[in-house]
Amino acid sequence: MQKVEKAFRSMKSAYLELRPWFVRTPAHTRAHAFIVMLAYRIEIELENAWKKFDLTVEEGIDDLSSLCAIEVNVGEGGYITVPTPRENGTKLMEALEVKLPTVLPRRRRKVALKRTLKSRRK
Repeated sequence: MQKVEKAFRSMKSAYLELRPWFVRTPAHTRAHAFIVMLAYRIEIELENAWKKFDLTVEEGIDDLSSLCAIEVNVGEGGYITVPTPRENGTKLMEALEVKLPTVLPRRRRKVALKRTLKSRRK
């Protein structure tokens, strides 16, 4: 019963935010519940992998939030580099058995944001 109570507390946290939601179709309701449950499953995996570090999942995610990518433009070409994380971040990633790439391909794609779509539709 303790695990069930912990799960509900976790799902109501700021990270997962399973609160009353208002969607228009049953499919959207199921999709929202599925995503929250998937996020909860990921949280459990992170918790198990990081037990030996004496930190919470939230603290581990905060440590990893400093990771970023650097875009390098060279004429028409370019690439995106991924710097090596700090020492603590490296340990957390190793515990998850995740190896970050050093370079990512750069793709020029236009992403339509909600406000852009509104202005296009007028």
